[in-house]
This record gives sequence, structure tokens and C-alpha cells, in this order.
Amino acid sequence: MRRPRPCGSGVDGAEGVAAALRGLRCSRRQGGSPVHPRFRATGLPEFATLYPALRSGWTSDIYGPSRQAAQLLQRAVVSATGAADHGLVARSDLTGFNWANVPAVLVETGFVTNQRESALLHAASYQWRVARGLAAGVAQVVRM
Repeated sequence: MRRPRPCGSGVDGAEGVAAALRGLRCSRRQGGSPVHPRFRATGLPEFATLYPALRSGWTSDIYGPSRQAAQLLQRAVVSATGAADHGLVARSDLTGFNWANVPAVLVETGFVTNQRESALLHAASYQWRVARGLAAGVAQVVRM
């Protein structure tokens, strides 16, 4: 069983970027959303992008496009920020992935308990670099 997501749900982070990404999902709803983007600053050091692990009957329909979207977003955000690239991580324990109707990714934008990364994440100039990378990555995903 798959649950539809209300338009504008599930995006954490800078409000301006979140609003733009919600708008992208909402405007493409009737033609099929290209991706369900999420981003946060927790858990993993530097940049890593999570995507659904292959689970037959649950994520098999979104696994390939999610992995491709994760690659595009990861590359774009790392390029825009100059942060270390910690690659892609397949996850089977996130309900946001397991119940997704469209390709889903979660970009980890930093490690808030790391003093240097926390300082970067609080700097407006760095937030803009992250936002530009996310926007460039989403634009590539839309063209997939």
C-alpha cells in the first residue's frame, strides 16, 4: 500500500529553499512529481545523500530513479559547497522512503555536533551555497 503525501510536506531546512522545493513538487503533481526531496543537518559528517534501499514490493518501483536523483543531488551540492563527498547511503529503515510514491532522497547537509560544520551551517553565505547546489541538483533531476 502506498500513501499519498500532502503537497508541501516533508522538507526540513532553510524555509526559502523548502518553499521552492515544495512548489516544484506541487506544480508537477498532476504530471507526476520528479522527486520527493528532503534535506537536513544531522547525523553524518559533511555531505552524504540517502536514498531508499531496494525492498521488493516496497521500494522496487522508486529505487532506480531515487538512486539516480541522489547521485545528481550529491554531485551538485558537493560541487557548490566544496564539502567532502561522503557518497550515497541506501536506507531501508526510513518510513519516508518506504512509503514514498515518487523517487525520494534525503541530503545530509552537515554534522551539527561538529563545531566547524555547525558554524558553516549557521553562516548565511554557506546556506546559500547549499541552496544553490540543491536547486542545481533538483533542476538536473527534473530533466531525468
